[in-house]
Amino acid sequence: MNKRFDLPECRIYFIDFPWKKIYWFDHKTKERIEHSLYVGIAGWCINQNREINIENGYNDEDYNDTIDLKTTLPIHCRPIWHPTSNKIVIGCVQMVNRRGIIGWSVSGYVTMNLTTNEILEAFCY
Repeated sequence: MNKRFDLPECRIYFIDFPWKKIYWFDHKTKERIEHSLYVGIAGWCINQNREINIENGYNDEDYNDTIDLKTTLPIHCRPIWHPTSNKIVIGCVQMVNRRGIIGWSVSGYVTMNLTTNEILEAFCY
């Protein structure tokens, strides 16, 4: 996925519903890493069931360095919905998009180029 979006780093999180955990796989060690479903920007995105754009990862109050991507660049996090319902979240995608950022919107949120956003929408919906 990183090469597709030209991202310095991106992570896909999944939900372990019975245990109320969020997990991902470390691509280097192939290890499954778990945390509480209520931790970090990724956990907030899943629990709020909404897309999140953060200006600076380290400076955000929800940031948790044990689960979130380590960066001072903007973080974009989007829920992944169950194929039959956009009300059931099954995970989220969190990324730093260094080339797709085209500026700041009036609301202060990070915006991405149209192609990257369309690919993410197709992946997450």
